[in-house]
Amino acid sequence: MKPFRFTLQRLLDLREGAAVAQIRRIVAEAQAEVERLQQERSRWLHTDAFTSVHGDVERFERTNLTAWIVELEHRIHAQQEYLQTAREQENQALAVLLERSRERKKVEKLKGRQWEEFKKEQTRQAGRELDEVAIRAHQGRSTA
Repeated sequence: MKPFRFTLQRLLDLREGAAVAQIRRIVAEAQAEVERLQQERSRWLHTDAFTSVHGDVERFERTNLTAWIVELEHRIHAQQEYLQTAREQENQALAVLLERSRERKKVEKLKGRQWEEFKKEQTRQAGRELDEVAIRAHQGRSTA
């Protein structure tokens, strides 16, 4: 006979996994934002190099462009720090999930052992009762 399995266990597992999935989504979004900012910075750096070669931009516009590139670099740095924090949270959540999974398996093994012990005791008890019935039946025949 299979050990008892809680019918909603899968739902509990999915809920714990949902927390990790949410953190993974945050990490993916942060990574995408870093990449978007880096592409924008690259595009503006390319524009800055192009205009410095061709001299099409006035000095004021070049100053603004340089300031914008510096601002993009600050944003990239901030987003990378956010991404690193999100990754650390993801690792922590995975560690917690793994530990919970281990603990759950231990409890399930213990529950299975207790169930087997319970079944053995029930079998012993049923055997004792049958023995007692047989003894009484035999004693009844002996006295008659």
